[in-house]
Amino acid sequence: MTGPAKKPQGIPAPVRTDGRIDDAQPVFTAATGAGAGAPNSSAEHRPTHPDAGAPNPSAEHRPTHPDAGSGANPSAGHRPTHPDSSTFRDAIGRFATGVTIVTASGPGGPAGMTTNAVTSVSLDPLLLLVCFDHSSRTLDVVRESGRFAVSVLGVGDEELAAIFASKAAALEKFEAVTGQLPGFGWGEAEGVPVLESALAWLVCDVAELHAAGDHTIGIGEVIAMATGPDREPLVFYAGRYTTIPLP
Repeated sequence: MTGPAKKPQGIPAPVRTDGRIDDAQPVFTAATGAGAGAPNSSAEHRPTHPDAGAPNPSAEHRPTHPDAGSGANPSAGHRPTHPDSSTFRDAIGRFATGVTIVTASGPGGPAGMTTNAVTSVSLDPLLLLVCFDHSSRTLDVVRESGRFAVSVLGVGDEELAAIFASKAAALEKFEAVTGQLPGFGWGEAEGVPVLESALAWLVCDVAELHAAGDHTIGIGEVIAMATGPDREPLVFYAGRYTTIPLP
């Protein structure tokens, strides 16, 4: 067991032009602090029955049209801008998210990518959404196998996230984790690789795949999941890794 996790101090993360992180773009800035507070891969997960503990997706939102007159008060420190890929990336980057590794396994072996484009969709049935860049190699394996897993990362997993956001060959990514990062290892659930030290993992059967712009939206039905010991989550905000303290 390692000591308390160190909080990352705004470590730059590999990002896409739309503010997401995944394996479809090269790493622009490698994360540092490998293994800082890295968890013990032998930490036990508690498989649970997928039930109503997920966020309620039915909460109502009021969408607004993205233009400069949409109610933002410039005197309050907002700067209305014309929506384009650059300003969109900056705006949506202010939406803090968790960080995950999505994995799949096919006849050619395992594949995986780092992404923050993950969200719950439904409680009945239990559905999880993941966005894949059209050029993602992981997407090809997900299409072929019809199954994927999502492992949720915590503080100390920054280098792991950087490896799976890179353009390295799929097998090299998995070998790098087991060979170069002490405290990390891979297990298997329902035939899919899952990170043993993850805060949680979920395995899904593909229910639907939809093209949307430059991405494919994958919706999976949860068939297995487990949670690990509590530790501070890895958070992606404004193009950098950070964290939030546990309550």
